[in-house]
Amino acid sequence: MLAVLLFTLLPSVLTHAGMATNDMAATAGLIFVLYSFSRYWGSPNPWNAALSGLALAVALGSKLSLLLFIPLALAPFILTMGLPSKWTKQQWLRTLAHGAVFLLTAVFFLSAIYRFELTPVARLWNIPLPLNG
Repeated sequence: MLAVLLFTLLPSVLTHAGMATNDMAATAGLIFVLYSFSRYWGSPNPWNAALSGLALAVALGSKLSLLLFIPLALAPFILTMGLPSKWTKQQWLRTLAHGAVFLLTAVFFLSAIYRFELTPVARLWNIPLPLNG
């Protein structure tokens, strides 16, 4: 509780919270990503992987520039925690399966945030798509 109180009293948080921008939503999304990733790291299972995917989608949906900040924010965490030195083949396969759950969840919810609209992407790469009527 003390950390939340101190965070809310920061001058930069107080300044940006009253403005009609998406900076505070991006900050909350980044904190959600860091929390969900640490939760997954502590207990790796498909539900926590899906929660991390949801958190990534919410963060990127609030501000796409977080695509640059999220890896930078996670790097010290990963370097501090480290990877297990000896994993069996089963542990690697389970981690890859969790990664697939993470990516599929993130792509699904991010697509849902953008209402499954693909036409801007199709115009970017000149991909012909059927029109919706």
